Amino acid sequence: ATIIIQGGDHTTGHDPLTGKELWRFADNPKKQTHWRLIPTPVIAGDIIFCTQPRGAMAYGFRPTPDKEMDLTTADWLYEEQTADVSSSVYYKKRLYVINEVRKTLTSIDPASGKVIWTGDLQSPARYWSSPVAADNKIYCINEDGGVSVVKATDTFKLIAYSPLEKSITKSTPAIADNKIFIRTGKRLYCIAQK
Repeated sequence: ATIIIQGGDHTTGHDPLTGKELWRFADNPKKQTHWRLIPTPVIAGDIIFCTQPRGAMAYGFRPTPDKEMDLTTADWLYEEQTADVSSSVYYKKRLYVINEVRKTLTSIDPASGKVIWTGDLQSPARYWSSPVAADNKIYCINEDGGVSVVKATDTFKLIAYSPLEKSITKSTPAIADNKIFIRTGKRLYCIAQK
């Protein structure tokens, strides 16, 4: 087990019992001092997937102790704009990366970095929350309380776009006990089959 932490300059892996640093990946080659990081790194099989601050590029790497690791040694780079706030989700051997401003979702093979598809979420508003996955679907909720549901397959298929209510929404949905919980600025919704 390893605790993974991404900061403004490095992503590091730590022993959970001692806190000892096991490996380090440098990801701020220009030594930007104004960066702040919100998205969380995602473990995708043996790949660690990270995005740079403010929606800059993303990358995947396999951590190797006792090796200098940085963007030049990454397994792959994704040089398109990514998310400023939202974390990605790993589901059924695919990474799903939201672009909050363009309102798109991209499916990536984490082993190779190959883009499988990019699709339009048909959203009138941007996204702040992170996508979640269950039941072969990816759920994305926008800042106006609208939910985009995408099929988790090798081709992009938007199943539905449903506005719940016009309310500022920045919370990531939660999934538990075959139910999806969505908190908008006004209400908490629980959606389940009867």
